[in-house]
Amino acid sequence: MLVEVPVDDMAYVADAIVIGRVSHVGTRLELSGPEPMPFTVSTLTIERWVLGSGASDEVAIEEVGGHWQGLEVRVAGTPTYRAGERVLVFLRKDDQGRYRTYGMAQGKFTLQAAVDGPTIAHRDLGEVSFARWANGQMEVDHGDVSAMPFYELIGRIEQVLQVRP
Repeated sequence: MLVEVPVDDMAYVADAIVIGRVSHVGTRLELSGPEPMPFTVSTLTIERWVLGSGASDEVAIEEVGGHWQGLEVRVAGTPTYRAGERVLVFLRKDDQGRYRTYGMAQGKFTLQAAVDGPTIAHRDLGEVSFARWANGQMEVDHGDVSAMPFYELIGRIEQVLQVRP
């Protein structure tokens, strides 16, 4: 169960928003806690910094969970990145300065070029649910795959960034 974060809010609060292609996905094991914890590290080759900037043309996104020599940890709602896919992602830095996908799966849009139309931005929220209060009762909506033309998504983001302090 996640708190729903609208795209406009993600654009307003994100530390960075990037468009790029996933060039590598790997796992690292963190040993600083009470138990070993695998992290999935996805490297993006940056096509465009929509918000923020970096010293290189790559950015690493680290998500809790992964596979490491028989140890498997999976956190529901964590986005999955695949080498070769083109994405737009909203990023926040954690306490240690590492980029994580903001809003979990809500913050990752896969971009697909259409042969006969505009590029489509879609995100897979199929394994999450959202809780809302309505009329004094909690309602639970199940996520799904949502899609919109990329130009609409980037237009909304750019509108928010114009008023962001």
